[in-house]
Amino acid sequence: MIIFNDFNPFYLLKNKHIQTILPYFLGFFYNPIYKKIRINVAENESLVCDTIINQQAKMVILVHGLEGSSNSHYIKRMASKLEKNNFDVCAINLRGCGGHPNHSFEAYHSGKTDDLHKIILYFSKTYNYQSISLVGYSLGGNLVLKYIGENRLNIPNKIKKCIAISAPIHLLSAAQKIDCRENIFYKKRFLKSLINKVLIKKSAYPNFDYSYSKNIQSIIAFDHWYTAPAFGFKDSWDYYTQNSALQYFENITIPTLLIAAKDDPFLDKPCFYESNNKNIKSIYTNLGGHVGFLSNKIKSFFWLDTQILNFLK
Repeated sequence: MIIFNDFNPFYLLKNKHIQTILPYFLGFFYNPIYKKIRINVAENESLVCDTIINQQAKMVILVHGLEGSSNSHYIKRMASKLEKNNFDVCAINLRGCGGHPNHSFEAYHSGKTDDLHKIILYFSKTYNYQSISLVGYSLGGNLVLKYIGENRLNIPNKIKKCIAISAPIHLLSAAQKIDCRENIFYKKRFLKSLINKVLIKKSAYPNFDYSYSKNIQSIIAFDHWYTAPAFGFKDSWDYYTQNSALQYFENITIPTLLIAAKDDPFLDKPCFYESNNKNIKSIYTNLGGHVGFLSNKIKSFFWLDTQILNFLK
């Protein structure tokens, strides 16, 4: 593990919530021109991938966080910079995200790697890339780490690198952290979006107890009500236990980078793990918030993007 001390934000940007929220308002600077590709992942279910394909030798697959999409500020920013650095890009919209309907009762969750695998296979077989790298943010970070760990013998050989940013690799502690009082603003936004997506399914899947949605006051309660039964887990604890990427770290066989800030409002101590796996490099900063990392240097204001590009190149 490496404690990286070079990151230093402006004095007014040292607050973790400013680091977390301000990048959202800076997203309008980046508007990549996407081409939509729809890829079947199950019967009557497909994912919309927003792509930038210029026949480059290398592709990067970007995976957003909880209730994000290919239009999340961090995805648009990274997609634009990757294109300028001669990478093709695929920005995945997980089931039900990005304004695209989700036809099955199951949507997505922190460890649902089968859809990701099918996307990877599509680009591995359809295009002649020398390498494909995975970059996951927040929930997407846990997803890509779990994927390369649980599938170490089955991942396509074109997958060469993996990066996870602000990843909740220990899902229970992360859920508990989001549910704490100081994060009520974030929690309410997440729950409103998540619950509304479940309620939309009422006419197509009437046998679920939708009335309980009125009692949902926490992320853990939501996962106990919907995520666990929808995906066949006993309860939210079973879901967190089976899908936390942390348990797969020692199986990772490709170069992997973890970036997280110790003041991240969504991550608790178990998410800052010191692995003995030589393939994993961890950069844990003292400041930076959640997927923030706005520095005090104008030329590298988005410090996070610089770290990602350096690792990929």
